[in-house]
Amino acid sequence: MSKNLTLQDLLDRGVSYRRIDHWTRKGWLQPAHQGGTGHNREWPQHELQVADLMGRLVDAGIAVDVAALAARAHINGRKRIRLAYGITLTIDTAEASR
Repeated sequence: MSKNLTLQDLLDRGVSYRRIDHWTRKGWLQPAHQGGTGHNREWPQHELQVADLMGRLVDAGIAVDVAALAARAHINGRKRIRLAYGITLTIDTAEASR
């Protein structure tokens, strides 16, 4: 994923504040700075990319915990993620314009 994302980009793509908050509380997303109640979080670019890919995977029917692991593995350089014996997820972000 080469394009720099903003939080607004995620919102425009259908990843809601509520979803981001839930994923953060579950530990699937890691803001650079966790603001208190009513304070904005600061997001490193790679976390926005993880959130974007997680959203697309969840929308495609992948369970959110699996989507979190697969998205993070992909952002960290793995193009193929083994989900189970005989089941491999291949992520091609070359055509990921949404």
